[in-house]
Amino acid sequence: MQSKTTQTETQSTAALQRLLSGIDEMLGVASEMATASGKSWLAEQIEDTQFMFSRSIARESEVIDKLPASGTLAIPSQDPGQQTVNITPQMVVGDNMDAVVRTYLVASIQRKLRTAGPACAKLLVLLMSEADSYVASSVVRAHLRTNSHDDRVIKVYICRLRSELRLVGIRDAIVTGRKSYMFRKRYLAPMLTLLNEA
Repeated sequence: MQSKTTQTETQSTAALQRLLSGIDEMLGVASEMATASGKSWLAEQIEDTQFMFSRSIARESEVIDKLPASGTLAIPSQDPGQQTVNITPQMVVGDNMDAVVRTYLVASIQRKLRTAGPACAKLLVLLMSEADSYVASSVVRAHLRTNSHDDRVIKVYICRLRSELRLVGIRDAIVTGRKSYMFRKRYLAPMLTLLNEA
């Protein structure tokens, strides 16, 4: 059982994270509005500020963020004699993700986050595979094979993903950096658990 002091510290840390996440989200919206209205200098200033807040969130999260051991996504076997394969958070990160896992994740995300669409699902899987690392917009564009050099398309996808994730109870999983985005590793297990319910 937690002591009253530990409980208070945990609540304070969680409140600070929520506050920083809210500021980060507001700065993201302000940056998108500035970009949409053609004020690129203002958008860059806002992105710089947002990057500082994103780093604060990451530092604060290190205190309580651990990669949970639980939280898997089961891939049903096509062969009745084969066992179900469970995707763990460790199988998603970095070079550990194979083509079968990637394909199944994209399909599961599209089923669970119904308005996200295939491009958003592919983007989320990319960010999940690079968890706790910033992925540059140029890498995202290449991954999605978009012909546009305009980052506004990616911002729309990110906004859509954040909105969908909030609806299913996953808040502040995606952090915005300077012309880059990051999926926070501590959300991998909850994300896989959520997709298992799809």
